[in-house]
Amino acid sequence: MPADLFDGISYIALGHLHRPQAPGPRLRYSGSPLPYSFSEAGQVKGSCLVELDRRGDVRIEQVPAPVYRRLSVLSGTLDDLLKDPANVAYESDFVAVVLRDRVRPQEPMAQQPDSERGDCRSWET
Repeated sequence: MPADLFDGISYIALGHLHRPQAPGPRLRYSGSPLPYSFSEAGQVKGSCLVELDRRGDVRIEQVPAPVYRRLSVLSGTLDDLLKDPANVAYESDFVAVVLRDRVRPQEPMAQQPDSERGDCRSWET
């Protein structure tokens, strides 16, 4: 729908898009306050703080949400991922792993040390 449909209205808050967007100066999708998919890994989530004065002037501030546990996506061969010391930085994240091995590894979770398994639900190749 065209943004000019809302001409004369001080502020329009729309929803359901996961990424904040402003298709017009007084028209805004706030975005989701939390990431709900690994496709949203790395996005800054939050809420809009909107102030309207008596004249209908709008002040909008994007307030970032606290990040309690990041979403991260790692990609590589199983051997490289298990040996890379840089992956320690992702230990407390929710992690999606994309295996790039030429041949599907047999029981990849069994190759990971028990102390590093964390709270794994599935492993996809």
